[in-house]
Amino acid sequence: MSHDPTPAFERRGEHDSRSAARRWFHRESISLAEIAVQTFSVVLGVLLALAIGEWSRDREEHKQVEAALHALRAEMEASRAEIAHGLKQIAEADAEMAEKAKTDATHTPRLCSETPGWHGIAYPLLLDSAYQTAIATQTLAHMDFGQAQHVARVYAKQRDFQKYVDHLIEFLLQPSRLMPVDSCRYVLSGEEKNNLERLDAAYAEFLEQNKTVR
Repeated sequence: MSHDPTPAFERRGEHDSRSAARRWFHRESISLAEIAVQTFSVVLGVLLALAIGEWSRDREEHKQVEAALHALRAEMEASRAEIAHGLKQIAEADAEMAEKAKTDATHTPRLCSETPGWHGIAYPLLLDSAYQTAIATQTLAHMDFGQAQHVARVYAKQRDFQKYVDHLIEFLLQPSRLMPVDSCRYVLSGEEKNNLERLDAAYAEFLEQNKTVR
């Protein structure tokens, strides 16, 4: 029978050390189902956070679009009021020039500004601050494409009219532009009136298509 020369207290110490080491490195069995649940929970939490953020952005963008459309409507309605005033001015000036031309036996060509009854061309104050703000804040980019295109088309017609008026003023101010009264009347009640009415029709079409926006 062999005899272990190691003292009993040392053998007990080694046994205790090995037991402690086994307890230190002991690993519980891993449950794949538990890992799957935890992973799913993390992914779901991330997706929910992203969805909430997207919903919040969409809601904010929708509010901005509604506010922009409201401002655009108000701006176009104000411009239509200016156009109505301009058309009234044109009608009154045309009637006055026609009446005073009856007493002018010579019908001598002259500058329109010197024609009796002439009160100048109509120059309505057309606003575009709401449109410029919608561009600067990129609100137009969040609108329906057709709607944004319609807005841009209306304001393009407004710019075209303003360019036309500037050109007309420059044309009429030239000293060589001597015209009979009928030609001066046509400038107002023909050309400018028609341009104003076309612009007004563009405003009216947009307002009709977006009349539910408040």
